Amino acid sequence: MKLGRWIILALLALLGSFWLGHYHTQHSQQSVLMAQRLDTGLKTDLVQFTGHTDDSASHFPSPKASSSGAPFSQASHSEIRQSTAQQAWVLEFPQHWVKDGDCQVQGTLKTLLTQREDTVSGRLHWVWNGQNAAAQFTGQITNRTLQLEMVPPHIGGFSITFKGKLTPSGMIAGTTKAKSMCRFKDGPFTLTPLAQPQRSPNAKVIPLFQKPFDGEFLISNYFDHDEPKQFVDSNGYMTTWQGTQLALGQPGAGIDGHGGYDWGLPENTPLKAVADGVVTFAGEGRSFFCPPLQKETTGNYVYLLHTAPSGEQFETEYVHLSQVAVKEGDRVNAGDVIGLSGNTGCSTGPHLHFGVRRVIAETGKQVLVDPYGWTGPRRDPWSTSLSGHESIWLWQPGQAPVLYEYGR
Repeated sequence: MKLGRWIILALLALLGSFWLGHYHTQHSQQSVLMAQRLDTGLKTDLVQFTGHTDDSASHFPSPKASSSGAPFSQASHSEIRQSTAQQAWVLEFPQHWVKDGDCQVQGTLKTLLTQREDTVSGRLHWVWNGQNAAAQFTGQITNRTLQLEMVPPHIGGFSITFKGKLTPSGMIAGTTKAKSMCRFKDGPFTLTPLAQPQRSPNAKVIPLFQKPFDGEFLISNYFDHDEPKQFVDSNGYMTTWQGTQLALGQPGAGIDGHGGYDWGLPENTPLKAVADGVVTFAGEGRSFFCPPLQKETTGNYVYLLHTAPSGEQFETEYVHLSQVAVKEGDRVNAGDVIGLSGNTGCSTGPHLHFGVRRVIAETGKQVLVDPYGWTGPRRDPWSTSLSGHESIWLWQPGQAPVLYEYGR
């Protein structure tokens, strides 16, 4: 395959990763991008990207009678540890198009990066020849200067470099340089710092959880405090943990009644136990009807039961996994890898659905809650619902993943 064709597919795939979140809606929406091969007279290449949706946290299929973990090396990821000394950034940079031998810059893309000490890194979902993969960002910030490189998978010689300076406003601004056919299409980029989510001063806090993955990723769905009953709630809007009402289709509001958080992790990203606990289910669930896909489907997921020092219990759920690294009954420690993110089940794009259920001590009933608690100006509607409950801030200091939406 010629280098020109590689670049076409690579750049279109990068655009697809943006569309993946921006068009994440209640119904599976599709965007089709087409570009001519540079080889004169050859047929047109067609690259298709879809938005992703996910299983309802309140409508998961019942687990199978038995479960088992898929073969997976726990030790291979044991060296990955969480760090609280980190800064999240949102990178906005030019979107390159190559068609008929001509490279153009049209619009911009966004992704999240993480800084630990001087090192900046990140991963971006990437589609190559119909397969899900990830582009890698690596670089450093030294002497108020950023030097960063993005390298997509499977494409030798193609990359984008970023060089910029810290501005008085606190952001970093500079110019990109793309290699190969787009080498004369430089463009501006910005790297803007993101604040950690902050709980309400009056919120109930149980500092139990650490991050379920390394790095930061865009989200496509919040927890819906109005009524987290996916495929049942149909009022046309979502109420976030900050009390904001989002109409369906707005960034962060793709699924009415969503019962958790959807982070756009590239496929095969290691997933971690947020706290010490016991595996209550691991493996493939029973088949059920997925409305967005309009077919029967199933998927891989892991449930973990955690007990706080106060004695209160919470069950976490990790959904759409490509691989499962634990089995029912296993005890896990905070930070242990329990599987890899994927695109299985009621989903049309790689991501992690992360949900939390609070165990009601008096009845043993499990109720969906928001691990970010509630910071809205009025009373949490889910806490006043007959089937709802009060949400609690469950993150340890510095461990709450950043919430920044696709399409913002």
